[in-house]
Amino acid sequence: PGSITLDGTELLIADDLTIDGDSDNDGTPDVTIDANQQSRVIRVESPNDATVNLDSLIITGGKVSDVNGGGILNRETRDITNSIIRGNTAETSGVIILLDGGGGIANDTTGKLTITRSIITGNSTDNDGGGIYAQGNAANGATVTITDSWIYGNTAGDNGGGVANSVFIGGGGPLPDASVMN
Repeated sequence: PGSITLDGTELLIADDLTIDGDSDNDGTPDVTIDANQQSRVIRVESPNDATVNLDSLIITGGKVSDVNGGGILNRETRDITNSIIRGNTAETSGVIILLDGGGGIANDTTGKLTITRSIITGNSTDNDGGGIYAQGNAANGATVTITDSWIYGNTAGDNGGGVANSVFIGGGGPLPDASVMN
């Protein structure tokens, strides 16, 4: 098993990328990426509609104030498979309150997030979505699909300790494409 500890700067992914942390091909994470409570771990954002695949990683130690997504902020197409997202935080400073949430993962604006065979645990926010916060507009393509995954032990100060879904269709109701299947 390997470990990457960030130095206070998030990993920005702006192009198509696959990161496979399963060095022994047993379907479990062998690589940990730790922000050491100094920054978000990963942000996926690109003007070019990037597709990012994260496989068999442990994403931990992310911490942000007054923004979404302590562990991961997704604004593109993101697949997370065989991974563990744990011990990340999104909090408000009490000065500027722009936080919607997503201690573990925030799927923002037009993000297309698919989570498969993964664990989301021990993440927190003082707003919505301790484990996962989904926001955006279905008309712009925002979706969240979660399959064969465990989401437990996350906390939120407001709504959705595990998952909070604020994806709207034309400003109306919740997005029907968001699903959790265990």
